[in-house]
Amino acid sequence: MIRVNFTPRCQALVDEYRLATDLVVAAVNDRQRTIADSNHTRLIAGRWFFGDRILLVDSEVTGSQSADGLSRIEEVTAQVVLDLRPQLPAGSIDRDADTETILAIAAESFGYPLTCHADEPFSTLYSGPGSRQQVVVHSGCIPVEFWLIGSFDSARGDCELVWAFRPDRYGDWLGASK
Repeated sequence: MIRVNFTPRCQALVDEYRLATDLVVAAVNDRQRTIADSNHTRLIAGRWFFGDRILLVDSEVTGSQSADGLSRIEEVTAQVVLDLRPQLPAGSIDRDADTETILAIAAESFGYPLTCHADEPFSTLYSGPGSRQQVVVHSGCIPVEFWLIGSFDSARGDCELVWAFRPDRYGDWLGASK
């Protein structure tokens, strides 16, 4: 069983919106939808509950073990946990959607456009050349708090599934959708 920890700000979000941590643990361990970055340092897991609700957990792998050339995840630290419904501000999701599609619609719904390289266009979910130091977030004149989430490989000079999560936008939607 994969142990699930939370960053302090993720734990605060989970507490504020009364998300059950046992459901978060279930979403990671009994996941129906999963993607990992190419270095296996990040796990994004989703699990549908009660027919119309999916918990999406975007986490860093903080403990793993290798044996026989295979890596087994033992521990993750959740960066953000999203309790999603089929209708999001940027579009619809359903049980047939893969994890990257769900993440892309969530990032479009609750994020800022960004880029990780000066020669690349802005996107709400960025993968491509760049680095954490090159991130530019298009946050407007009066920027609102955001959490930079993603995978950055400095040796290869690229990034995967990077997004700028806005907890305020998510909280507004979640409160209105209940």
